[in-house]
Amino acid sequence: MVLNNVAETGDGGGLYSSSSTNLTLADVSFDQNQAVHVNASDGTFGRGGAIAFSSAIEFSLENVSIRKNKAIYGGGVYSPADTTVVIRHTIMDSNVASLSGGGLYANASSSFKAFNSIVRNNSALSENGGGVYMVTQEAKGNSSVSSALLSNLTLVDNRATAGAGGGIYRSGGVYVNVWNSSFWSNTGSEGGGLYLADGSSNFANVSLISNHGVLYGGGLKVSGDESLVMDSSSLKLNRAGWSGGGMYVGSAVQVQGSNMLYSENVASGSLGGGGAVYAEDGSLVSSVGDMYESNQATQGSGGGLYVAGLSEVACSSCVLKNNTAYLHGGALYTESWRVSLTDDSVVLNNVAETGDGGGLYSSSST
Repeated sequence: MVLNNVAETGDGGGLYSSSSTNLTLADVSFDQNQAVHVNASDGTFGRGGAIAFSSAIEFSLENVSIRKNKAIYGGGVYSPADTTVVIRHTIMDSNVASLSGGGLYANASSSFKAFNSIVRNNSALSENGGGVYMVTQEAKGNSSVSSALLSNLTLVDNRATAGAGGGIYRSGGVYVNVWNSSFWSNTGSEGGGLYLADGSSNFANVSLISNHGVLYGGGLKVSGDESLVMDSSSLKLNRAGWSGGGMYVGSAVQVQGSNMLYSENVASGSLGGGGAVYAEDGSLVSSVGDMYESNQATQGSGGGLYVAGLSEVACSSCVLKNNTAYLHGGALYTESWRVSLTDDSVVLNNVAETGDGGGLYSSSST
């Protein structure tokens, strides 16, 4: 066990490695270590409460416990640029970052891979990524772009209440694959489970359940020049204080969903709504064989979906049933008619409690 150590002026409260060769840690615990210094004169901050390391190596964690560590960036682990980080059967629990990356901060890592691991009860107190923070300045499509593979990963009870991405925050040209993973009870100001921006993501068999977006995107918020493909995944019991109880889709974002379940998500804002999905002006959403069931816009419109501005939404073989809006459009509210429901899509038993369009409502004048 590596316990109760402090890096008073540097990085890596428990361990710092400057090795230029690959490094593996196995069967070890890092508890209550700190790297929390702030040096205003040179702009340096403590990074990696438990672990920090130099660039250009492959760093692997196997059956490691990282618990109750603290840092300014990367409460548990800090990964610099151009590294490969691999974690297997590892727990990151109750770590705290004063700024970003409660459990792990990955700064333009060339590769981040996580298998059969748990990221639980971590916090980013004033910025982003309660569980995991990943960022790169590379543009999407660059051949040297960063990548992440997350498989059989559980993120639960992580928080970034003053920032975005309670479970995961990812920005820049990072390509992310998420398979067979769960996001439970995470909280962020935007994107309770995840916040994704300016990259490409692919989800399969992913569950986002009972996450909370204080403002937007209870399950996730997708923003910037992002493309997201989701298959056979579920967003259930997520809630947003304003819009997009399940998912908030930002302008210029492209989302493709197939065989998805959006169930019992809630958007509570009086302006906007979208119990399951809010699509911002200029976004493009494709929905094939998806189920939108028992979602609510408790003060606004679009119990199932709210389609703002000139967004385009194409639903094929979809079912929208038992959704409720306080104002208009129990199943769907659109500000234009750039919405299609094809191939035997069904709109059934939806309710507009005080407004018009129990099933569908359009405010378009054209």
